[in-house]
Amino acid sequence: MKKEKRNLLDKDINQRITYEKKLKPQQVKPPEKKFAQILIGVILFGIVFANLIYALSTLLMHK
Repeated sequence: MKKEKRNLLDKDINQRITYEKKLKPQQVKPPEKKFAQILIGVILFGIVFANLIYALSTLLMHK
């Protein structure tokens, strides 16, 4: 009884090992940014930067 269980266990382990060897490690590529995403990022950065300049200029000019 124990020998049969041991044989089944060994067979299962060997099947798993061969299955994992067959699976080649695939490189996961990060999703590339599309042109629209880059454009939105640049526009938002421009708006924030312009607001910062405006806030600093109003702070410094109106003393």
